[in-house]
Amino acid sequence: MTAGTAIRLAMDSIQNAGGIVVGIVQLLDREEVGKDGQNTVDEIESLVGGKGRVQSVLRMRDLMHFLAENGKEELLAAMEAYREQYGRKEGMTPMQLYGF
Repeated sequence: MTAGTAIRLAMDSIQNAGGIVVGIVQLLDREEVGKDGQNTVDEIESLVGGKGRVQSVLRMRDLMHFLAENGKEELLAAMEAYREQYGRKEGMTPMQLYGF
């Protein structure tokens, strides 16, 4: 999930059609900072009923861990730069970021 803009638009469309959004499943959570400066997933979960309502197949840290373990240094460096610019940083250690 990036800033959550597309998710918010999809939720609006569903709700405008009379539906109820009870959760979100996404392929990749890019673990970015959202509109309110907190973790985007936390922001969206608060809109759909609370913790655990947004599930990800893969998190950016998982992908970065895979790249590190498989010698993909150039791709890893690009993702680290992306995370530095857009990613959440609240108290996350390298162990938490990369799963080492």
